Amino acid sequence: MKRWWIWAVVVLTFLVTGVALWWVIQSRPKLPAADAGELRIRPSTPLLMSVQKRPEIELSAWAFKGSLPGAVWDRIKDGFEKTGTATVSLTVYDSEDQYRDALKQAMAKRVLPDVFLIGSDEAEALRESGYVAPVPLTADDEKNYVPAALAPFRREGKTLAIPSEFNLLVLYYNRAVFDHAGIAYPDVHWTWPIMVSMSQLAYKAPKPVDQKPVYGMELPWRLELWQAFACQAGGKLYDGQQWLAGDSKYAAAQLKALAFLRDYVRNYVIVPRPPSADSGQLFLTGQANMAIAGSELARQLREQSLIRWGVCPLPHDDARATALDSRGWAVSNWSRHPAEAAQLARAFATQPTRNDWISAQALKSDEVLGEIEKVFYDSAAYAQPTLQLPTAVEVEKKVNEEMGRWIMQPNPSPEAMLDWASKIFPR
Repeated sequence: MKRWWIWAVVVLTFLVTGVALWWVIQSRPKLPAADAGELRIRPSTPLLMSVQKRPEIELSAWAFKGSLPGAVWDRIKDGFEKTGTATVSLTVYDSEDQYRDALKQAMAKRVLPDVFLIGSDEAEALRESGYVAPVPLTADDEKNYVPAALAPFRREGKTLAIPSEFNLLVLYYNRAVFDHAGIAYPDVHWTWPIMVSMSQLAYKAPKPVDQKPVYGMELPWRLELWQAFACQAGGKLYDGQQWLAGDSKYAAAQLKALAFLRDYVRNYVIVPRPPSADSGQLFLTGQANMAIAGSELARQLREQSLIRWGVCPLPHDDARATALDSRGWAVSNWSRHPAEAAQLARAFATQPTRNDWISAQALKSDEVLGEIEKVFYDSAAYAQPTLQLPTAVEVEKKVNEEMGRWIMQPNPSPEAMLDWASKIFPR
Protein backbone atom coordinates (compact mmCIF):
# COMPACT_ATOMS: atom_id res chain seq x y z
CA MET A 1 0.00 0.00 0.00
CA LYS A 2 2.95 2.27 0.48
CA ARG A 3 3.79 2.23 -3.35
CA TRP A 4 0.31 2.88 -4.77
CA TRP A 5 1.20 6.44 -5.51
CA ILE A 6 4.13 5.35 -7.65
CA TRP A 7 1.88 3.35 -9.97
CA ALA A 8 -0.53 6.26 -10.13
CA VAL A 9 2.26 8.53 -11.40
CA VAL A 10 3.29 6.01 -14.11
CA VAL A 11 -0.26 5.61 -15.42
CA LEU A 12 -0.79 9.38 -15.45
CA THR A 13 2.46 9.90 -17.42
CA PHE A 14 1.33 7.45 -20.16
CA LEU A 15 -2.02 9.18 -20.45
CA VAL A 16 -0.45 12.63 -20.84
CA THR A 17 2.05 11.38 -23.46
CA GLY A 18 -0.71 9.72 -25.51
CA VAL A 19 -2.85 12.85 -25.51
CA ALA A 20 0.16 14.96 -26.64
CA LEU A 21 0.94 12.68 -29.61
CA TRP A 22 -2.69 12.72 -30.75
CA TRP A 23 -2.72 16.51 -30.67
CA VAL A 24 0.52 16.76 -32.77
CA ILE A 25 -0.84 14.41 -35.46
CA GLN A 26 -4.12 16.25 -35.73
CA SER A 27 -2.31 19.61 -35.99
CA ARG A 28 -0.24 18.66 -39.23
CA PRO A 29 -1.44 20.30 -42.53
CA LYS A 30 -3.17 17.82 -44.83
CA LEU A 31 -2.05 17.20 -48.50
CA PRO A 32 -4.66 17.32 -51.29
CA ALA A 33 -6.03 13.90 -52.12
CA ALA A 34 -4.42 12.36 -55.26
CA ASP A 35 -6.43 10.82 -58.06
CA ALA A 36 -6.69 7.04 -58.00
CA GLY A 37 -3.57 5.43 -59.46
CA GLU A 38 -1.65 8.73 -59.82
CA LEU A 39 1.98 8.92 -58.70
CA ARG A 40 3.14 12.45 -57.97
CA ILE A 41 6.91 13.02 -58.47
CA ARG A 42 8.61 16.37 -58.53
CA PRO A 43 10.45 17.09 -61.83
CA SER A 44 13.78 17.40 -60.02
CA THR A 45 13.72 13.92 -58.54
CA PRO A 46 16.50 11.52 -59.61
CA LEU A 47 13.92 8.88 -60.57
CA LEU A 48 12.59 10.94 -63.47
CA MET A 49 16.09 11.82 -64.70
CA SER A 50 17.07 8.15 -64.96
CA VAL A 51 14.32 7.29 -67.45
CA GLN A 52 15.01 10.06 -69.98
CA LYS A 53 15.31 8.73 -73.60
CA ARG A 54 18.78 8.73 -75.22
CA PRO A 55 18.99 11.08 -78.25
CA GLU A 56 18.87 9.14 -81.55
CA ILE A 57 22.03 9.16 -83.73
CA GLU A 58 21.51 9.85 -87.43
CA LEU A 59 24.25 9.35 -90.02
CA SER A 60 24.38 10.39 -93.67
CA ALA A 61 25.93 8.33 -96.46
CA TRP A 62 26.32 8.71 -100.23
CA ALA A 63 26.57 5.91 -102.78
CA PHE A 64 25.79 5.38 -106.46
CA LYS A 65 24.04 2.71 -108.52
CA GLY A 66 26.41 2.33 -111.44
CA SER A 67 26.12 -1.30 -112.49
CA LEU A 68 24.43 -2.22 -109.20
CA PRO A 69 20.74 -1.82 -108.32
CA GLY A 70 20.04 0.84 -105.70
CA ALA A 71 18.32 -1.81 -103.56
CA VAL A 72 21.78 -3.23 -102.72
CA TRP A 73 22.60 -0.16 -100.64
CA ASP A 74 19.13 -0.07 -99.10
CA ARG A 75 19.59 -3.64 -97.84
CA ILE A 76 22.93 -2.78 -96.22
CA LYS A 77 21.40 0.35 -94.69
CA ASP A 78 18.42 -1.57 -93.29
CA GLY A 79 20.69 -4.26 -91.86
CA PHE A 80 22.85 -1.65 -90.16
CA GLU A 81 19.86 0.15 -88.67
CA LYS A 82 18.61 -3.12 -87.16
CA THR A 83 21.73 -3.20 -84.99
CA GLY A 84 20.40 -0.11 -83.21
CA THR A 85 23.66 1.79 -83.75
CA ALA A 86 22.11 4.68 -85.69
CA THR A 87 19.62 5.59 -88.38
CA VAL A 88 21.00 6.36 -91.84
CA SER A 89 20.01 9.04 -94.33
CA LEU A 90 21.16 7.41 -97.58
CA THR A 91 21.54 9.22 -100.91
CA VAL A 92 22.08 6.96 -103.95
CA TYR A 93 23.10 8.69 -107.19
CA ASP A 94 22.25 7.18 -110.56
CA SER A 95 25.86 7.13 -111.77
CA GLU A 96 29.39 7.45 -110.46
CA ASP A 97 29.85 10.67 -112.44
CA GLN A 98 26.88 12.25 -110.64
CA TYR A 99 28.27 11.03 -107.33
CA ARG A 100 31.69 12.51 -108.07
CA ASP A 101 30.21 15.87 -109.07
CA ALA A 102 28.12 16.04 -105.89
CA LEU A 103 31.12 15.05 -103.76
CA LYS A 104 33.28 17.72 -105.39
CA GLN A 105 30.69 20.40 -104.61
CA ALA A 106 30.34 19.15 -101.03
CA MET A 107 34.11 19.33 -100.54
CA ALA A 108 34.17 22.91 -101.80
CA LYS A 109 31.58 23.79 -99.15
CA ARG A 110 33.31 21.56 -96.58
CA VAL A 111 29.98 19.88 -95.85
CA LEU A 112 30.40 16.15 -96.44
CA PRO A 113 28.24 13.13 -95.60
CA ASP A 114 29.40 11.08 -92.63
CA VAL A 115 30.41 8.18 -94.91
CA PHE A 116 31.48 8.29 -98.58
CA LEU A 117 33.56 6.33 -101.11
CA ILE A 118 37.08 7.37 -102.17
CA GLY A 119 39.82 5.98 -104.43
CA SER A 120 43.24 4.96 -103.14
CA ASP A 121 44.91 7.45 -105.48
CA GLU A 122 43.02 10.38 -103.88
CA ALA A 123 43.29 9.32 -100.24
CA GLU A 124 46.42 11.34 -99.47
CA ALA A 125 45.05 14.55 -100.94
CA LEU A 126 41.88 14.17 -98.87
CA ARG A 127 43.93 13.49 -95.74
CA GLU A 128 46.11 16.57 -96.23
CA SER A 129 43.04 18.74 -96.88
CA GLY A 130 41.44 17.53 -93.66
CA TYR A 131 38.42 15.91 -95.31
CA VAL A 132 38.75 12.41 -93.81
CA ALA A 133 39.10 11.16 -90.26
CA PRO A 134 41.09 8.04 -89.30
CA VAL A 135 38.94 4.93 -89.03
CA PRO A 136 39.67 2.69 -86.02
CA LEU A 137 41.02 -0.66 -87.17
CA THR A 138 42.59 -3.24 -84.88
CA ALA A 139 45.11 -5.88 -85.91
CA ASP A 140 42.30 -8.45 -85.91
CA ASP A 141 40.16 -6.15 -88.07
CA GLU A 142 42.95 -5.89 -90.64
CA LYS A 143 42.80 -9.65 -91.20
CA ASN A 144 39.34 -9.18 -92.73
CA TYR A 145 40.74 -7.39 -95.81
CA VAL A 146 43.10 -8.16 -98.69
CA PRO A 147 46.42 -6.62 -97.52
CA ALA A 148 47.29 -4.99 -100.87
CA ALA A 149 43.83 -3.35 -101.02
CA LEU A 150 44.18 -1.99 -97.49
CA ALA A 151 47.82 -0.83 -97.82
CA PRO A 152 47.24 2.42 -99.79
CA PHE A 153 44.79 3.60 -97.11
CA ARG A 154 47.24 3.13 -94.24
CA ARG A 155 49.25 6.04 -92.81
CA GLU A 156 51.50 5.69 -89.77
CA GLY A 157 49.34 3.02 -88.19
CA LYS A 158 46.07 4.79 -89.04
CA THR A 159 43.46 3.87 -91.65
CA LEU A 160 41.95 6.49 -93.97
CA ALA A 161 39.23 4.23 -95.44
CA ILE A 162 37.86 0.70 -95.21
CA PRO A 163 38.65 -1.07 -98.54
CA SER A 164 35.67 -2.46 -100.41
CA GLU A 165 37.16 -3.53 -103.76
CA PHE A 166 40.32 -3.71 -105.83
CA ASN A 167 41.44 -4.09 -109.43
CA LEU A 168 44.75 -5.19 -110.92
CA LEU A 169 46.39 -6.07 -114.22
CA VAL A 170 46.32 -9.66 -115.49
CA LEU A 171 46.78 -11.37 -118.88
CA TYR A 172 43.73 -12.42 -120.92
CA TYR A 173 44.04 -14.84 -123.84
CA ASN A 174 41.88 -16.37 -126.54
CA ARG A 175 41.77 -20.12 -125.92
CA ALA A 176 40.83 -20.93 -129.54
CA VAL A 177 44.08 -19.42 -130.88
CA PHE A 178 46.24 -21.59 -128.63
CA ASP A 179 44.11 -24.68 -129.28
CA HIS A 180 44.49 -24.17 -133.05
CA ALA A 181 48.28 -23.83 -132.71
CA GLY A 182 48.50 -26.80 -130.34
CA ILE A 183 50.24 -24.68 -127.70
CA ALA A 184 49.60 -24.73 -123.95
CA TYR A 185 47.67 -21.80 -122.51
CA PRO A 186 49.61 -18.96 -120.84
CA ASP A 187 50.38 -19.64 -117.16
CA VAL A 188 52.63 -18.61 -114.28
CA HIS A 189 55.69 -19.87 -116.16
CA TRP A 190 55.47 -17.20 -118.85
CA THR A 191 58.43 -14.80 -118.96
CA TRP A 192 59.04 -11.68 -121.05
CA PRO A 193 60.73 -13.59 -123.93
CA ILE A 194 57.86 -16.10 -124.03
CA MET A 195 55.41 -13.22 -124.12
CA VAL A 196 57.18 -11.80 -127.19
CA SER A 197 57.31 -15.09 -129.11
CA MET A 198 53.70 -16.02 -128.31
CA SER A 199 52.50 -12.54 -129.29
CA GLN A 200 54.20 -12.95 -132.66
CA LEU A 201 52.55 -16.33 -133.07
CA ALA A 202 49.12 -14.91 -132.16
CA TYR A 203 49.37 -12.01 -134.63
CA LYS A 204 47.38 -12.38 -137.85
CA ALA A 205 48.20 -10.06 -140.74
CA PRO A 206 45.31 -8.64 -142.80
CA LYS A 207 44.67 -10.47 -146.07
CA PRO A 208 42.12 -8.43 -148.06
CA VAL A 209 42.84 -4.72 -148.37
CA ASP A 210 39.89 -3.73 -146.19
CA GLN A 211 40.44 -6.33 -143.45
CA LYS A 212 42.01 -5.26 -140.16
CA PRO A 213 44.83 -7.24 -138.55
CA VAL A 214 44.33 -9.33 -135.43
CA TYR A 215 46.98 -8.12 -133.00
CA GLY A 216 48.98 -10.47 -130.84
CA MET A 217 48.61 -8.29 -127.74
CA GLU A 218 46.72 -5.26 -126.47
CA LEU A 219 48.44 -3.16 -123.77
CA PRO A 220 47.26 -0.44 -121.35
CA TRP A 221 49.93 2.12 -122.22
CA ARG A 222 50.13 4.03 -118.94
CA LEU A 223 52.09 4.51 -115.72
CA GLU A 224 50.87 1.38 -113.93
CA LEU A 225 52.11 -0.83 -116.80
CA TRP A 226 55.58 0.72 -116.52
CA GLN A 227 55.44 0.33 -112.73
CA ALA A 228 54.46 -3.35 -112.96
CA PHE A 229 57.28 -4.23 -115.39
CA ALA A 230 59.83 -2.14 -113.44
CA CYS A 231 58.93 -4.07 -110.29
CA GLN A 232 59.32 -7.34 -112.20
CA ALA A 233 62.79 -6.20 -113.23
CA GLY A 234 63.75 -5.64 -109.59
CA GLY A 235 62.94 -1.95 -109.16
CA LYS A 236 59.97 0.39 -108.93
CA LEU A 237 58.87 3.86 -110.04
CA TYR A 238 57.14 4.70 -106.78
CA ASP A 239 56.64 3.20 -103.38
CA GLY A 240 53.77 4.57 -101.32
CA GLN A 241 54.49 8.28 -100.90
CA GLN A 242 57.92 8.12 -102.57
CA TRP A 243 58.46 9.00 -106.24
CA LEU A 244 61.52 6.95 -107.26
CA ALA A 245 61.89 7.62 -111.00
CA GLY A 246 65.60 8.10 -111.68
CA ASP A 247 66.64 6.93 -108.21
CA SER A 248 70.13 5.37 -108.46
CA LYS A 249 68.95 2.23 -106.67
CA TYR A 250 66.12 1.53 -109.14
CA ALA A 251 67.12 3.33 -112.37
CA ALA A 252 68.55 0.21 -114.06
CA ALA A 253 65.31 -1.73 -113.57
CA GLN A 254 63.22 1.26 -114.65
CA LEU A 255 65.22 1.52 -117.88
CA LYS A 256 65.14 -2.23 -118.51
CA ALA A 257 61.33 -2.29 -118.25
CA LEU A 258 60.93 0.77 -120.46
CA ALA A 259 63.31 -0.58 -123.11
CA PHE A 260 61.47 -3.90 -123.21
CA LEU A 261 58.07 -2.20 -123.57
CA ARG A 262 59.44 0.13 -126.27
CA ASP A 263 60.85 -2.76 -128.30
CA TYR A 264 57.67 -4.78 -127.77
CA VAL A 265 55.60 -1.97 -129.29
CA ARG A 266 58.02 -0.62 -131.93
CA ASN A 267 60.13 -3.56 -133.13
CA TYR A 268 57.37 -6.11 -133.66
CA VAL A 269 54.12 -5.82 -135.57
CA ILE A 270 52.09 -7.32 -132.75
CA VAL A 271 50.64 -4.35 -130.85
CA PRO A 272 48.33 -1.59 -132.16
CA ARG A 273 50.05 1.78 -132.63
CA PRO A 274 49.66 4.18 -131.06
CA PRO A 275 48.83 2.06 -128.01
CA SER A 276 45.87 3.19 -125.92
CA ALA A 277 45.87 3.98 -122.20
CA ASP A 278 42.88 1.64 -121.92
CA SER A 279 43.00 -2.00 -122.94
CA GLY A 280 40.54 -4.77 -123.70
CA GLN A 281 38.18 -3.48 -126.37
CA LEU A 282 40.15 -4.98 -129.26
CA PHE A 283 40.32 -8.32 -127.45
CA LEU A 284 36.59 -8.14 -126.77
CA THR A 285 35.82 -7.71 -130.47
CA GLY A 286 38.28 -10.37 -131.67
CA GLN A 287 40.85 -7.86 -132.98
CA ALA A 288 43.50 -8.94 -130.46
CA ASN A 289 44.26 -12.45 -129.25
CA MET A 290 45.72 -11.40 -125.89
CA ALA A 291 45.33 -8.39 -123.66
CA ILE A 292 46.72 -7.02 -120.42
CA ALA A 293 43.80 -5.46 -118.58
CA GLY A 294 41.95 -5.26 -115.29
CA SER A 295 38.95 -7.13 -113.92
CA GLU A 296 36.43 -4.94 -115.77
CA LEU A 297 37.26 -6.89 -118.96
CA ALA A 298 36.27 -10.16 -117.26
CA ARG A 299 32.74 -8.93 -116.66
CA GLN A 300 32.40 -7.81 -120.29
CA LEU A 301 33.67 -11.17 -121.54
CA ARG A 302 31.19 -13.03 -119.35
CA GLU A 303 28.37 -11.20 -121.13
CA GLN A 304 29.36 -12.53 -124.58
CA SER A 305 29.62 -16.02 -126.01
CA LEU A 306 31.79 -15.59 -129.13
CA ILE A 307 35.22 -15.72 -127.51
CA ARG A 308 36.44 -18.61 -125.37
CA TRP A 309 38.83 -16.89 -123.04
CA GLY A 310 41.09 -17.49 -120.08
CA VAL A 311 43.13 -15.41 -117.67
CA CYS A 312 46.48 -15.80 -115.91
CA PRO A 313 49.00 -13.66 -113.97
CA LEU A 314 51.23 -11.24 -115.88
CA PRO A 315 54.40 -12.65 -117.47
CA HIS A 316 57.39 -11.99 -115.24
CA ASP A 317 61.10 -11.18 -115.32
CA ASP A 318 63.23 -11.47 -112.16
CA ALA A 319 60.17 -11.18 -109.92
CA ARG A 320 56.39 -11.32 -110.07
CA ALA A 321 54.49 -8.05 -109.87
CA THR A 322 51.38 -6.29 -111.03
CA ALA A 323 49.75 -2.91 -110.37
CA LEU A 324 46.73 -2.64 -108.07
CA ASP A 325 44.09 0.03 -107.52
CA SER A 326 41.54 -0.01 -104.70
CA ARG A 327 38.61 1.94 -103.30
CA GLY A 328 37.17 2.24 -99.82
CA TRP A 329 34.69 3.95 -97.51
CA ALA A 330 35.91 6.98 -95.59
CA VAL A 331 34.51 8.92 -92.62
CA SER A 332 34.14 12.68 -92.82
CA ASN A 333 36.34 14.73 -90.52
CA TRP A 334 33.21 16.72 -89.59
CA SER A 335 31.14 13.73 -88.54
CA ARG A 336 29.67 14.27 -85.06
CA HIS A 337 29.57 10.51 -84.53
CA PRO A 338 32.84 9.13 -85.94
CA ALA A 339 32.71 5.82 -84.06
CA GLU A 340 29.25 4.99 -85.39
CA ALA A 341 30.19 6.27 -88.86
CA ALA A 342 33.18 3.89 -88.86
CA GLN A 343 30.81 0.98 -88.19
CA LEU A 344 28.66 2.08 -91.12
CA ALA A 345 31.76 2.28 -93.34
CA ARG A 346 32.59 -1.33 -92.46
CA ALA A 347 29.05 -2.36 -93.38
CA PHE A 348 29.19 -0.67 -96.80
CA ALA A 349 32.66 -2.13 -97.45
CA THR A 350 31.18 -5.64 -97.58
CA GLN A 351 29.80 -4.81 -101.06
CA PRO A 352 31.98 -3.69 -104.02
CA THR A 353 30.58 -0.52 -105.58
CA ARG A 354 31.29 -1.97 -109.04
CA ASN A 355 30.42 -5.52 -110.01
CA ASP A 356 33.46 -5.66 -112.31
CA TRP A 357 35.96 -5.13 -109.46
CA ILE A 358 37.06 -7.72 -106.89
CA SER A 359 35.86 -7.71 -103.28
CA ALA A 360 38.50 -6.56 -100.80
CA GLN A 361 37.12 -8.91 -98.14
CA ALA A 362 39.76 -11.46 -97.16
CA LEU A 363 39.07 -15.02 -98.23
CA LYS A 364 37.73 -17.45 -95.67
CA SER A 365 39.67 -20.64 -95.06
CA ASP A 366 36.91 -22.80 -96.52
CA GLU A 367 36.00 -20.47 -99.40
CA VAL A 368 36.14 -22.01 -102.88
CA LEU A 369 37.03 -19.66 -105.75
CA GLY A 370 36.38 -19.92 -109.44
CA GLU A 371 39.31 -20.06 -111.86
CA ILE A 372 39.08 -16.35 -112.73
CA GLU A 373 38.71 -15.04 -109.18
CA LYS A 374 41.62 -17.18 -107.99
CA VAL A 375 43.99 -15.50 -110.45
CA PHE A 376 43.09 -12.06 -109.09
CA TYR A 377 43.41 -13.02 -105.42
CA ASP A 378 46.70 -14.86 -106.07
CA SER A 379 48.07 -11.85 -107.99
CA ALA A 380 47.08 -9.51 -105.15
CA ALA A 381 49.70 -11.23 -102.97
CA TYR A 382 52.50 -9.52 -104.94
CA ALA A 383 50.62 -6.47 -106.28
CA GLN A 384 51.99 -2.94 -106.00
CA PRO A 385 49.45 -0.38 -104.68
CA THR A 386 48.86 2.96 -106.37
CA LEU A 387 50.93 6.08 -105.84
CA GLN A 388 50.01 7.71 -102.51
CA LEU A 389 51.04 11.32 -103.06
CA PRO A 390 48.60 14.26 -102.71
CA THR A 391 49.06 14.91 -106.44
CA ALA A 392 48.82 11.23 -107.45
CA VAL A 393 45.90 11.73 -109.85
CA GLU A 394 47.64 14.63 -111.62
CA VAL A 395 50.98 12.77 -111.79
CA GLU A 396 49.38 9.68 -113.32
CA LYS A 397 47.62 11.75 -115.95
CA LYS A 398 50.80 13.66 -116.77
CA VAL A 399 52.94 10.53 -117.11
CA ASN A 400 50.31 8.74 -119.21
CA GLU A 401 50.22 11.62 -121.69
CA GLU A 402 54.02 11.82 -121.90
CA MET A 403 54.35 8.05 -122.41
CA GLY A 404 51.91 8.33 -125.32
CA ARG A 405 53.98 11.10 -126.95
CA TRP A 406 57.28 9.39 -126.21
CA ILE A 407 56.48 6.01 -127.77
CA MET A 408 55.47 7.62 -131.09
CA GLN A 409 58.74 9.57 -131.50
CA PRO A 410 61.04 8.43 -134.36
CA ASN A 411 63.60 6.98 -131.94
CA PRO A 412 62.18 6.92 -128.39
CA SER A 413 65.02 6.84 -125.87
CA PRO A 414 64.32 5.11 -122.51
CA GLU A 415 66.95 7.36 -120.91
CA ALA A 416 65.16 10.48 -122.13
CA MET A 417 61.78 9.24 -120.84
CA LEU A 418 63.23 8.35 -117.44
CA ASP A 419 65.02 11.70 -117.23
CA TRP A 420 61.72 13.47 -117.89
CA ALA A 421 59.95 11.38 -115.23
CA SER A 422 62.66 12.04 -112.65
CA LYS A 423 62.07 15.78 -112.95
CA ILE A 424 58.43 15.62 -111.91
CA PHE A 425 59.71 15.78 -108.31
CA PRO A 426 63.29 17.14 -108.46
CA ARG A 427 65.64 15.57 -105.93
